[in-house]
Amino acid sequence: MARMLFYAIFATLCASVFTQNKLPPIVVPKSGDVWTAGERQTVKWSTDGFNVYDPSLTPLPGIIYIGHLTETAQQIWFNAPLAQNFTLADAQVDVIVPALPTAKNYFLVLFGSSDNWSQFFTLNNPADPRGTGTFGTTITYSLWGLCLSHHACKLDFDSDFSRLVLNLDNTFISTTLIPILIPVRLC
Repeated sequence: MARMLFYAIFATLCASVFTQNKLPPIVVPKSGDVWTAGERQTVKWSTDGFNVYDPSLTPLPGIIYIGHLTETAQQIWFNAPLAQNFTLADAQVDVIVPALPTAKNYFLVLFGSSDNWSQFFTLNNPADPRGTGTFGTTITYSLWGLCLSHHACKLDFDSDFSRLVLNLDNTFISTTLIPILIPVRLC
């Protein structure tokens, strides 16, 4: 009798642990949202009722990727995470919207112990308002900063660093240069 009770309790605990392996649902972005390339946006997920810690109570790490769905294909840019080095317990993380073609049916994928898709949203790219650009295998990022006194510069680079372009607003020349530092992860 004691053995049966032990197995019943053990099975209940195991079932509870395995059902909590699902990731928290992404609540932002949601259907109908429009994100613009180059802007900072906040991705949010609900942690209510979900396990965001491992058995030793260490917060589980997460990674966010962007993807796009068409009638014939699905693409997720695994080579260019939008965010990493955050924990699921944070319940949100800021990302920079990549310069992909204007289109509907973009989605985010939150990876941890399993994956979780957001609702579909629209990405607006002012450089490609009609969405005629192609979906490459890399993502183009843009960083804005002050390069010259009171003037802006923009650094464009691809997720695989195959292209790096610095654009300066050179309407005023100054000797004051403020460098843009780019963190690079070495393999």
